[in-house]
Amino acid sequence: MTRRPWTMWIVLGLSALVPAITGQNCVPIPSPTYTSVFIELANYTDFEVEPRLFVDPVPGLLNESDLIRDENWVFVDPPLQPGELATYEFLCEDVGTMASDYAEMFISDTEYIPSDNGPWLVEGYDFQCGDTIRFSFIDDGTVFFTRVEVNGEFLTD
Repeated sequence: MTRRPWTMWIVLGLSALVPAITGQNCVPIPSPTYTSVFIELANYTDFEVEPRLFVDPVPGLLNESDLIRDENWVFVDPPLQPGELATYEFLCEDVGTMASDYAEMFISDTEYIPSDNGPWLVEGYDFQCGDTIRFSFIDDGTVFFTRVEVNGEFLTD
């Protein structure tokens, strides 16, 4: 019998390659574990804005009286200045439903304009744990409104 060294190298090469291709001896990469939801409040107006942000741990609240309550109000003091971006971090279990309830744009010390909309977001439907939600307050010269993005993707005006 004649020895063929090249056949030995092929057998050795295949014995190393087959486990790598079939996944043997591979370590699974765990999915990241998120513990927070980030909420950004961005003022794109020329005036101070009170975001009127409300956050409740219960997902899917439908009644305004369940969410729009003093104990759920994230009071921003002082109000957002023109061009300001404020970021808040919440534990995932503390954020089930949230809303910017008709933010107020102060055009003077005694006069304000309410936002044209009051967007509501529900965990599991509009956002997930680990997401970044941005409420942008915009005055386009005709109307003052609130835009919402989740992870940089447009959700609603």
